Amino acid sequence: MIVIGISVLSELIMMLAILYCIPLLGNISHRIRLVELIITAICFVLFSICFNLLFYLQNAVLELILLIANHFKFIAVAIVLYKKCSIKIICMILIIHSICGICQAGISFVIPMEQTSITYASEVSLLAVRVAFLLLIIVLKKQCERNYLNNIFKILPNYIYIMTLINLFLANGLLETANYKANDIFVKDTTVKILALSLTLCVIATLISLLFSVVSKKYFNDINSLLEKQIHTQIGFYEEREKTYAEIRRFKHDYTNHINCIRSMLNAEKYTEVAEYLENITGMFPSEGLLFNTGNFISDAILSDKQNSIAGENITINFEGTIPTVINETDLCIILGNAIDNAIEASREFDGEKTILVYGGFSHSYFILTVTNPTVNASNDRDILPFTSKADKSEHGFGLLNIKSVVDKYNGCMRTENKDNLFTLSLTFNSIISEVVKS
Repeated sequence: MIVIGISVLSELIMMLAILYCIPLLGNISHRIRLVELIITAICFVLFSICFNLLFYLQNAVLELILLIANHFKFIAVAIVLYKKCSIKIICMILIIHSICGICQAGISFVIPMEQTSITYASEVSLLAVRVAFLLLIIVLKKQCERNYLNNIFKILPNYIYIMTLINLFLANGLLETANYKANDIFVKDTTVKILALSLTLCVIATLISLLFSVVSKKYFNDINSLLEKQIHTQIGFYEEREKTYAEIRRFKHDYTNHINCIRSMLNAEKYTEVAEYLENITGMFPSEGLLFNTGNFISDAILSDKQNSIAGENITINFEGTIPTVINETDLCIILGNAIDNAIEASREFDGEKTILVYGGFSHSYFILTVTNPTVNASNDRDILPFTSKADKSEHGFGLLNIKSVVDKYNGCMRTENKDNLFTLSLTFNSIISEVVKS
């Protein structure tokens, strides 16, 4: 009974570790209620007790069925509680199960145990491994939430999880076979060789995959360099447009004087001079104007350009507040450009009123910039970077990550809220901007 109690406690801890890991994968909207967790835990414990009792019947067919069910009961618990089933969730659960199995097999392999106490000792060692794994996951998850590292799990492709799972299964089988006391040495030696060869081939395939990943990273770094040059080019373009808009403001300021001059020449019947004067001032008046006045000409130009780009789409950008001029132009392009592009992309899929609200202002000496837009996603997730809705997810979805990197440079923080069909991106800048403004 002591062995069964240790086994049940071990599997309960394993269930908690799995439930704690799954939200790192992202795109999990359902929140587990305490009542659901308690009921599921009770059913899980009862199943584990029945599993251990039936396993002692020593029926080969029954043992095989129970072992398969034992692996999938963790998957069933995750699906029931999170109301979601995906390849990543299944792979993550099996990966965690395999890691704990490898650690247990490794302990048994390094520290030989007496045959009379191997069941008790193996269950105790597995319990210790799972407790250590749960504590490690708790520490890592807090670190992930603080540094947004949990978003890495969201963008990893499925084949990475599958290849990792295959490697762990083969490694676990290799350790179990090497640790198994078999009478037929030839069969054991052949099994070890087959598993070792399979594991070697799988590791080589994984290394090749990682090599392609490094090459791909180099490619995207080059693309980022090109995009950075493009941003500098856009900044120059916006500066030229600002000069044009300054001429518009000067013309508007002198508008009354121009009208008075024309009226005086008409009264004096100097029609030739009037024609020449009109030709001169017509050339002075540019055809475009700024649509926003944020206090920062780069922001004015970006918002105006974005609003002009969606003309006729029934999407409106409204701005309130002010944006200081001390923000680096390139950083401002990355922040506003990506934020507005994401907001426009989400608004296009929304059927109701399509208004994007941009706010910039100071609160307790900290500069805050928020962008709120309608979205078809009505979840209540906080501080989770949403997935891109574009078809090619491997090429997109990095906009908010780029914004986060800029905010980190200013010792700030980024928060997101998705509630009642409204997505809000909130950026708080803790240094540089505030220090310059206060001085």
